[in-house]
Amino acid sequence: MFRVGIRQFRYTCVCAIILLLPFMSYVRIGGKTLNISYADIVLPPALLLTFTKTFHVDDSRLKKYIKHMGFLLAITVCSVFNAVKWENVGASLRGFAISMLKLLVCLGYIHVFSHFLSENKQKVRQIIDLFVFSSVADAALAYVGVALRAAGIRNAFVYQNSFRACGSFSDPNLFACFLFIGLYLTIYNLQRLKKNKYLFAAFFQIGAILLTASKAAILALIAFSGFLLIGILVKPRKRYRISSLLAIMAILSLFLALAFGTDVFKNSFNRFNTLLNSDNDDISTGRFTIWARSLKLIADSPILGVGLGMHNVAAQQLLYTSSDFVFHNTYLNYIVELGVFGLFWTITAVRYVLKCQIIMLKAEKNYQLLGLLIAILLMVFTLDLENFRNLWVFFCLLMQLTTKTTTENGNE
Repeated sequence: MFRVGIRQFRYTCVCAIILLLPFMSYVRIGGKTLNISYADIVLPPALLLTFTKTFHVDDSRLKKYIKHMGFLLAITVCSVFNAVKWENVGASLRGFAISMLKLLVCLGYIHVFSHFLSENKQKVRQIIDLFVFSSVADAALAYVGVALRAAGIRNAFVYQNSFRACGSFSDPNLFACFLFIGLYLTIYNLQRLKKNKYLFAAFFQIGAILLTASKAAILALIAFSGFLLIGILVKPRKRYRISSLLAIMAILSLFLALAFGTDVFKNSFNRFNTLLNSDNDDISTGRFTIWARSLKLIADSPILGVGLGMHNVAAQQLLYTSSDFVFHNTYLNYIVELGVFGLFWTITAVRYVLKCQIIMLKAEKNYQLLGLLIAILLMVFTLDLENFRNLWVFFCLLMQLTTKTTTENGNE
């Protein structure tokens, strides 16, 4: 009885985390911004319940994933020694401490979900459904926010009182990435269960993605559409073709609505229009310049990097910046801060995630999911997502879905 109660409470904690993950706030500690999710409140008891049992994961892929994260944690500890070479040692150590705290929180989520999913394989579908529900509910907030803004009512669901939807997030780019993750899981269930509610959820999510007016998101949608076309040509199943065509029609019709619709969409279309009619820096919102300047930081410390959480101090000393230096590129962030170790981690992690998706592709020929994973990785390329908890939880789910697929097809 007691064991059943503990198991049920652990499941409740995991469900609460899924529902609370999108709700975030920001605090300033030591001059650094720290984003906090309301799900962090549930994380400690979930971790405690996990550590009360012997940590054992049967699936080899999850074991490898956890080892990769352990490797990242180990090499970041070495970064503290980089603090002494910067003029502002105190700021360097504060940056390191805060970044280490962020990393430990993300590792906590990985630990909880990798353990729970491997021990409760029968609960995976419920967890996916809950994630889909969470993303659709957040998409609904986006529609409500834009509608209220159109009526002249200020609200927290749009970005800085514009028509850019941000849902429960304060950043429309993070919101778009979250919706892509939800869309991936929605398409997965659509292909497995063939229920119309998932098709409706997918259209709902795609519309909300367009309302974010994120340039990275529209590029990711274009990549996704390309893989839909490939799937139509390669896989002959009629149901698959119809769903793919409907998805493409939804994307194109919503895009045309942005281009020629009401005033609600004009702000969004103006941002999309810069993808074709602006110079490089306008297109990237300054990202190309930032990435080019980051090369100097890499050249200064190519082996060990500038140190975890120390890129602001390094940028102030080497690039003479006076404000926070934001990479807008998760891969580049790892490479600058961790040097060759960060480069190795980045290549290994991306290769491993893609390998898992290719395993699923070979088993089921689902090009929609591959396209969505590429879209998510593109978002990672243009945003700082190393502390984005939804992304790490999604990767844990991806590992488990790969295991489920290989098991069903008789391959371990």
